[in-house]
Amino acid sequence: MRQGMKEFLDFTRKHMRKVVALAVVTAMTLISAFAAVEGVEGVDTGAITTAFTTGLNNVVTTSISLISAILPIALSLFAVLFIARKGMSWFKSMSK
Repeated sequence: MRQGMKEFLDFTRKHMRKVVALAVVTAMTLISAFAAVEGVEGVDTGAITTAFTTGLNNVVTTSISLISAILPIALSLFAVLFIARKGMSWFKSMSK
């Protein structure tokens, strides 16, 4: 089972552009298929556009709030590790 998963991951890495293009085409096909309503001609592209815009705006808002929550923690951790490494190298240079 692991070998099959490894082969699948290797294939997707080698053919990433094709995989992404296939995913986009599949998503667009499904959107138009799900948007079709019985007895109604055509597709309401305005509603689809509004849904995409609203969804993407929600993703951006959530991402920004997540980054603003994680950034101070990450910077503090980086600063502590940086100072510890510099301090260790300073003490090592002083011991020589």
